[in-house]
Amino acid sequence: MPFDATPTITEADVLRRAKARLMDPARWCKEPFWSGKYPQATCANLAIFDETPDIALQERASDLLWRATGLPGSNNVPKWNDAPETTHADVIAAFDRAIALAEAGEP
Repeated sequence: MPFDATPTITEADVLRRAKARLMDPARWCKEPFWSGKYPQATCANLAIFDETPDIALQERASDLLWRATGLPGSNNVPKWNDAPETTHADVIAAFDRAIALAEAGEP
């Protein structure tokens, strides 16, 4: 096996970093990031995707966040994030639950 100095990043790492990025409510937004309305803010899903270039890891972390919302059906973090009833506190709490799932080894 060739030497690879790239550290292993886990789903929990990605979720913790994304959560840290969103801790300040001014750094979280509901609208699409490309609207330009909130240049220093991002949605929950994009915060995850910005933490790793590994698409499979992005998807696994996003799926854990979706499961942490407790909502039924397939992953739709963007719709949940943008829903009028979703608050910043809801997003941070969901990240906490997703991190716990990841640390428990949930698939």
